[in-house]
Amino acid sequence: MKRSSKEIKRISRDILNDRYSVPMGAFVAASFIPMAIEIPFSMSMGNNPADSQLIITLIAEFLITLVSCARLRRKPFAFEYDKKL
Repeated sequence: MKRSSKEIKRISRDILNDRYSVPMGAFVAASFIPMAIEIPFSMSMGNNPADSQLIITLIAEFLITLVSCARLRRKPFAFEYDKKL
């Protein structure tokens, strides 16, 4: 069933009415969790990192980014509004 942009916006407003804390909390968690995991790798680099440290840090950051993106691509929940239609 194809919906107009105006209708999709109305549905979104109805669903998020006074419930912005959940999406904002999810955004903060999705930002800070990978950052917290990357901190030890960044701190171990020091001023003059060796090639092996640089490669390990880049691989770790790539894997963390990959896991973060995979987690965000999953459908986190279904809206009750969609079930009624």
